Amino acid sequence: MHQEKKPWALILLPWLVFFIAESFYCFQYVLRVSISPMEHALTSSLHINAVSLATIAASFYYAYMVMLFFSGMLIDTFGSRLMLTIATGLLTLGSFIFSLSSNFLFSELGRICMGAGASFSFVGVLTLARKWFNEKTFSIINGLTMAIGTLGAILGTEALHEVIRDYDDSWREVMLYMTIFSVVLTLLVALSVKEPRLLFKPKPLTESNALKQMLLSFKEAIQNRHVWINGFFMAGTYLILITFTILWCIPYFQQIYPQHPALIELFPSDVFIGMAIGSIVFSWLKNKIKKPEWILYSTSFINTVLTPLVLYTTPSSPYLIACYLFIIGTGIGSSVLCFVLVSQWSKPESIASCVAFTNLLSISGGAIMLPIMAWVLEVEWYHEAFKRAGVYEIATYHDIFWFIIGGQILALILSLFLKSKPSSSVIATATLRHSSQ
Repeated sequence: MHQEKKPWALILLPWLVFFIAESFYCFQYVLRVSISPMEHALTSSLHINAVSLATIAASFYYAYMVMLFFSGMLIDTFGSRLMLTIATGLLTLGSFIFSLSSNFLFSELGRICMGAGASFSFVGVLTLARKWFNEKTFSIINGLTMAIGTLGAILGTEALHEVIRDYDDSWREVMLYMTIFSVVLTLLVALSVKEPRLLFKPKPLTESNALKQMLLSFKEAIQNRHVWINGFFMAGTYLILITFTILWCIPYFQQIYPQHPALIELFPSDVFIGMAIGSIVFSWLKNKIKKPEWILYSTSFINTVLTPLVLYTTPSSPYLIACYLFIIGTGIGSSVLCFVLVSQWSKPESIASCVAFTNLLSISGGAIMLPIMAWVLEVEWYHEAFKRAGVYEIATYHDIFWFIIGGQILALILSLFLKSKPSSSVIATATLRHSSQ
């Protein structure tokens, strides 16, 4: 039977929508990790200590966590275009406030706005991808999403290090440029993001219908045990990323390898590059072996072995540490398969809520432990000479690294309970037409 070919516009439209939404996810990653290269500049400019800096960094994740609780339900109810437009607007507001901040409170307010807007990014991208593409393509796009997002993390660390290195107050100018870019991104999202037209006509969205849909999506998410298992698995896996990699990796290794400052500044990027490669490779591998839980157990086991080696050993060559960090990053990248598992066990009308709740759980460990670990650093600051220099000694860092190892062990245990659905339906091709609204 002859099939009419689709116009090029309809073929390219899903990829255009994905590219714009992915740009949002990539940009929020730049803002998320910007604290690390700005660490010295912020403490000097705002006159704050390590606990205050960690609180400012963690405030992004607090807002991110709170809004993740609602972001999936809001996207399921009001659609991706409206909610992603509002979200990018929040990034604009947050980066503008942060650029003008002169004290702790305004800096925290700016980070809170950024975190609230960023909470819609990953959920929005995966929701749009799940609706526009079939399951096999979705698996690859899932990995591609994290890979491109980590490029934002690399840009956010390396580029900002170069800009801010010689002039502490240049971080304000950088944030203003980010504000301008965010305005442009908001307009692109508002004009370009679309969802496929449903085969059925949706009910008119009244206040009663909206509330009912939100409560139904929330119920589906919290009753899905796969959401909880995958979410806490990711929380343990991400703990080293959210705490050590983003905030303490550079100052810690600068004490161990003072003769290699340029190489040490690349250590966080080694993790992010590993994440980018791992997310793509393991997403491709998942389509070959059909058992993503096997991949997640293997990478979790490897990371459990390597994490203590990175945190508690001091090889003569820093290049060996760089290799360890890269391998750990690839293992973290494999955790993107958790969203594939969650989407398999989710109903079409609650995908965004289930993905959002999983994402919420995934960062909960880091957001909770970051200020606790910073407080332990302050309490266990042993020597006055290090205090006067504003530097934590290696032994003090070792006191908090046990939290990271504990999180990785938790992830390894939970990996034994991860499970893929024997035969998941292809939601996109069964319920949606690839045509714009």
